[in-house]
Amino acid sequence: MLVLAVRGALPVALRSIVRDQAQAAIRGQVEIGDVDLWLLRGAISLDGVAIRPAPEAEPVLSWDQLYVQISWPELARRTLLLREIDLVHPRVDVERLADGGINLTRLLPEPAPQPEVPQPASEWRVALEKLVIDRGQVRFQDASVKGAKPIHIDIGSLQAAGGGFAGAIFEGRSTIAARLEVEGAPLQIDGPNLRAVLGTRSQNQIRRSQTTFAGGGYLSRPEGARGSREPDRAARWGRQAFAGSW
Repeated sequence: MLVLAVRGALPVALRSIVRDQAQAAIRGQVEIGDVDLWLLRGAISLDGVAIRPAPEAEPVLSWDQLYVQISWPELARRTLLLREIDLVHPRVDVERLADGGINLTRLLPEPAPQPEVPQPASEWRVALEKLVIDRGQVRFQDASVKGAKPIHIDIGSLQAAGGGFAGAIFEGRSTIAARLEVEGAPLQIDGPNLRAVLGTRSQNQIRRSQTTFAGGGYLSRPEGARGSREPDRAARWGRQAFAGSW
């Protein structure tokens, strides 16, 4: 009975601790629905999370479930191995403000002054074994561009594996596979070189448009007529970060 009582009270106490720690690190309101912990497995789950810039504001970041599992043995080798990260139905509302800043960065506290003496490089390494994102949504609004309309990205699925960081240096090899929709246009990403393929919109007329992103990148959509049989054209995203066809 005592074990059951402790097991039942642990998620409540842990949820309060996690919420308080997150609230102290973020300039906004943090809501957490449920927390589960598996010590032997090295896993934790945060469910029903929403982060708001103000109590009455809409969430700028939320998700239904975040499951993270690490490897205990790898910690002895100074490696934080993320065996599994499962993120279910994340929703992100990103806005580039009129002054050029990003709304999400305003949730973070002001950085502490850095010491003039260079700090020794960290001996720790962070490695990823598996990342899965299911049914995500991203909304991007650029308030620095007059008349710019929001861009909606639906993430049907995204899986990544491999790679890691030793300090600020990326090492190893990673792979990624994603099925997205950018403003209704299907986008497929496969392979370690982030090769992207944009699907054809045969049912809708695509008008030429260019939308500025933070950092000066852009998404450029070609113009095509309804039912056009013209060959697919190249699509450009960012500064030629990847190429594909419509």
